[in-house]
Amino acid sequence: MKRKMLLIAIMGIAFIAGVIVYLSLFTRARQIATMEEQAGYLIQRVEEYKGKYHKLPQYMDDMQLNLPDNYPFSYTLTGDGLSYLVGFEIAPFKSMVYHSENKTWIPQQ
Repeated sequence: MKRKMLLIAIMGIAFIAGVIVYLSLFTRARQIATMEEQAGYLIQRVEEYKGKYHKLPQYMDDMQLNLPDNYPFSYTLTGDGLSYLVGFEIAPFKSMVYHSENKTWIPQQ
């Protein structure tokens, strides 16, 4: 009887731990998807600038976006100046980076 109760308790704890892990991963994935969607504004503006001036902006300020000081997205040209990166932090020392040359988001550490 004690073994059965112990087994039930262990299974209950494992179930609760599994639910917590699942919910935190689901929530994190949803937060990342939301941030990627919000970064779409910056990506769209970069592409509009490129279409208008036939070059990429050197800095975000070149696009005159009037962004708040705490704007969570970064923008930088690649070394060759032919493509750009847009990024945001998802955790300390972890970020998501959009690579314009292949239009994909890649996690970075």
